[in-house]
Amino acid sequence: FDRLVVGASVMDSLTSAANACGITLAMMGDFLIVAYFNGEIIGQIAVGAGRSGVELVPGRLDSPDWSDAVDGVWGEFCDRIREISDCRTV
Repeated sequence: FDRLVVGASVMDSLTSAANACGITLAMMGDFLIVAYFNGEIIGQIAVGAGRSGVELVPGRLDSPDWSDAVDGVWGEFCDRIREISDCRTV
């Protein structure tokens, strides 16, 4: 039960971080979250469980057409993810 509570807390914090950056999140299965900005997929977050609790593995999708705004938003989002307690960013 404790792991469930921690997981829910991490997911809530992840959603708040995304909202603060203008990013929309969508679950794509049990362990993958897709990040959208201005209607385009800009990255993904793999979610797992490790000894230290919840593990988040963000990955940016590269596109030569992306603006500096997309780069800035993704960078800010990743910074906020690193601040989430009860999880580890890999």
